[in-house]
Amino acid sequence: MNVISLILLIGIPMAVMQALYRLYDPQGDKTIALSEKLPVLMGRKFLMQIVTPLLFIVVFGVISVLLHIPIAVFYVVCGVVLGVINGMAVTLMYFGDRTR
Repeated sequence: MNVISLILLIGIPMAVMQALYRLYDPQGDKTIALSEKLPVLMGRKFLMQIVTPLLFIVVFGVISVLLHIPIAVFYVVCGVVLGVINGMAVTLMYFGDRTR
């Protein structure tokens, strides 16, 4: 696969999902409520931003290899999930200091 294909298969789904997440939770209310239920999201921002995407890619990569899932599907699913994770991380960065 060339670079343009990777941008189309990973970058566009990631950007769309991040934008949709920000539209879904523009003031951060839902993400703040979730972080109050799961304090690890706020206490371990590094975990949320770096480790969670890496773990997803590795685990889903192993599943994809074992189930012979096409590489294009792997890229699109990774882009979608990483977009949601990035949307949550961006929302936590913007509104994380806000108290309820």
